[in-house]
Amino acid sequence: MVRALVLLFTLLVTASCSDTITCSEAQLSPCLPAAEVATLLSFSANPQPECGLPMDFEKGPPSDDNEAIRIWYETMVAEIPALEKAWQEAGIDTAQRARCAFSIRHNARLRARQAMKDPSQVNALEKRDLAKYGHPDGPTFCWLVVKNCRSGKTGTALYEAIIQSAARTNPAFHKSEKK
Repeated sequence: MVRALVLLFTLLVTASCSDTITCSEAQLSPCLPAAEVATLLSFSANPQPECGLPMDFEKGPPSDDNEAIRIWYETMVAEIPALEKAWQEAGIDTAQRARCAFSIRHNARLRARQAMKDPSQVNALEKRDLAKYGHPDGPTFCWLVVKNCRSGKTGTALYEAIIQSAARTNPAFHKSEKK
């Protein structure tokens, strides 16, 4: 537990975004066609019905034990690649698949935090996310689009990067949970 708190404090101190990323037409226009910019600006992180959800997502974390919650969260995120394959086979376009992957990851994050019993630990995670992403609940979809655009990605490559990042969790937190 102490190791986890030390790690969390270290992440809070060191994890900050060098640039403020805002969701605006000006920041999105260089990397996306106008129609996609309009869609993105109206996107909500609510679960997307056409995405489906990982098995056991609706049940939520099995307890308020942080280790069990983290395992549940990592399990939900680990199912994204299999869902991505099913979405591809169903003919869902790359932009929508990216929104689906993001929504699952984002909502798993929120559900995991809701299940945590210690509000100070949730607060620490929210402060870290606010410092790093400008939002207490982690990166927004738009934040990820702009970040990937700034790194030179456009179109399909940009959305593929979001899908890949949605399926990865922070390894620093994996290590912190091991005894």
